[in-house]
Amino acid sequence: MLFKYPKIESVYKRDKDFKIVKEYKNTYFKFLENVTWVAYEKIDGMNLRLYWDGYNLEVHGRTGNTDFNANQTKYLLERFFNKAFIDMIEQTFKNKKAIIFGEFVGKDIQAKVENYDLFVFDIAIDSGNNYVWLERNSIIDIADTLKLKYVPFVMQGTLPEIIDWVKQERTSLVSNNIMEGVVAQPIMPLLQRNKERIITKIKYDDLKELNDTERPKTQKVACENSYYEYLKNTEKIV
Repeated sequence: MLFKYPKIESVYKRDKDFKIVKEYKNTYFKFLENVTWVAYEKIDGMNLRLYWDGYNLEVHGRTGNTDFNANQTKYLLERFFNKAFIDMIEQTFKNKKAIIFGEFVGKDIQAKVENYDLFVFDIAIDSGNNYVWLERNSIIDIADTLKLKYVPFVMQGTLPEIIDWVKQERTSLVSNNIMEGVVAQPIMPLLQRNKERIITKIKYDDLKELNDTERPKTQKVACENSYYEYLKNTEKIV
């Protein structure tokens, strides 16, 4: 079954005037703020879903009403509806249903980006009774197999440390634009009581409203993917 990517909560609340308040939006964030979290770049693109129903491939936007222009449609048809890609995705998932979620970028989607591309940020696989979210190492392995890019790892640390990092203006690791922010979750994936994942988005423009820190000039930040090293020896879901 194809579904829309679940909305990710912002890290902080907004007041009645829609202004950022330095108070966690979710009580789980407060309880877990001092455990290790991992953060990946939140790319400012168009949400895209590659849906494999076990036999055929479909491409969708965030919703069923997403309209792609002529150039975008041409790229998507050429990039994904060719025999080589169909064969790879069939060999990868076989008759399992799977959804690959990614950020679609390109010249008419965001500034300073000339070519179309897709950065995978999540993959869900049908386990029979429900969909299972894959861990980062499995996402990377599948993206590599399908010759797809994936969103960059940015850092790991406590939630306050990641928030402080995002407060500073950074250059995106995939373009020359200012980094929109990060998506962060505990290094060991956890669920809330309602079975939703504990995950949050932390945006530079939101934190800029707080005006509580000096911000250096835009700079590239070299990040070592130590999280993937941590996961390499863990048991893979697929």
